[in-house]
Amino acid sequence: MFSLQLSKILASRLLRPLALLAVAAFAAPGAALADSPWSTVGSTGIVDESCYMAIQMDNFEARLVPGLLFPCKVRYQVTDTFGTGTGIVANRALFAHIRDTVATPGNVTVRMFGYNLITGVTTPITATNINSDVTPSSGTLANGFTVYRSPAAALGCGVTLNFNTNSYWIEVDFTPAVLTPLPGLALGALQLRTC
Repeated sequence: MFSLQLSKILASRLLRPLALLAVAAFAAPGAALADSPWSTVGSTGIVDESCYMAIQMDNFEARLVPGLLFPCKVRYQVTDTFGTGTGIVANRALFAHIRDTVATPGNVTVRMFGYNLITGVTTPITATNINSDVTPSSGTLANGFTVYRSPAAALGCGVTLNFNTNSYWIEVDFTPAVLTPLPGLALGALQLRTC
């Protein structure tokens, strides 16, 4: 009986601090993101089950494994890290760092969706669409990446996000060419920035 009580006391004294450390580790990134000028949607992506072995995730980068012939999708949840305190964020444009192999028909498309929490209706936010074969690029980066921004930003402004009534996510589709050259299609980062 004594040894059972002693083991319970030891377990509670060991596990509680560990649990607090785990909570602190999860809370710390959120606190850092609150001061960020954009939502860091590129930080975590969820790969479709059918593409689990076809997409390599490395920090902010999602890469389609070269040599694959089927399209794959990665989804990114958009969270309100803008720090406005109102849940409404205006004049935001979607920026993406994309590496396209320029081999037809290979490309990377980025589309944003909103889900209305009240009506249950999903709506594509077409003003944020990016297609590496169609959307004009706005600069080159290292390792073959190019900066793309949603066409709404080029026209002078972006979209308004209302996190009070909507949930948002971004879908990135990797469509490989018949013969994909190295190093292959990739998404380096996603950002929702001020117009």
